[in-house]
Amino acid sequence: MKIALFSDVYVPAIGGVSTSTQVLRNELIKKGHEVFVYTVKDPDAKNDAKNIVRLPSLPFISEKRISINVNPKTRSQLQAENFDIIHTQTEFGLGILGRSLARTEKIPIVHTFHTIYDDFTRDMFASWPNFIDNNAAKLMRNISRNFCNSVDEVIVPTKKTADLLGEYGVVTPLHIIPTGLDLNRFYSAAADKDKKAEIRSKLGLQPDDVVLLYLGRVSNEKHIDELFDYLFKIFSRMAELKMVVTGEGAALARLKKRV
Repeated sequence: MKIALFSDVYVPAIGGVSTSTQVLRNELIKKGHEVFVYTVKDPDAKNDAKNIVRLPSLPFISEKRISINVNPKTRSQLQAENFDIIHTQTEFGLGILGRSLARTEKIPIVHTFHTIYDDFTRDMFASWPNFIDNNAAKLMRNISRNFCNSVDEVIVPTKKTADLLGEYGVVTPLHIIPTGLDLNRFYSAAADKDKKAEIRSKLGLQPDDVVLLYLGRVSNEKHIDELFDYLFKIFSRMAELKMVVTGEGAALARLKKRV
């Protein structure tokens, strides 16, 4: 099939949506499909793979960007591709463009709902008056419900997300499909004892140390500050306990100052 993925977030941007979209693209190609990714222009993007199409964008929130493309030429180019299916990954600029194309060209459309915005707005507006946080959360719930109800099928990564969308009023069929991982990146290291010993040595870890690993985006909405608060209390009682943070993000520089 000829498949179009639309996402306002894609590598090299850091985050679960960009990573899962890249994994999805790669796995679909392995299965013999022709895959196009429509995403935002990013000043950090270098040497994109085949059929990665970047459209004009502006900085949005934190390190994120949002598409501002309104060029009729882009619409004509999209229509000429004659896609078999459209799969949107975000509910904003590029997601809206993908949905619009699906409607006008009568192309089946699937949407993956990645982000629970209640958590996102709660962290973003934590220091603001409650009515701002509450109204922002209500707005995002409405956007989520309306977008999901405007597509043919919705994919969610967990039952929690499926239940939440049901509470929002989403009536489109929901399919729980956990986010995929490229496991090949882990197998070789797991089987190589020398490599593991080398990595532990580089990190200053002793053979008897108990290691806690944080693997993910280092940003405020991940509540990593709370994790640090708890661990600092435990470290005083368990000298052999060590924590390794693997990832990047907007909160990384600030967290480095804490340690």
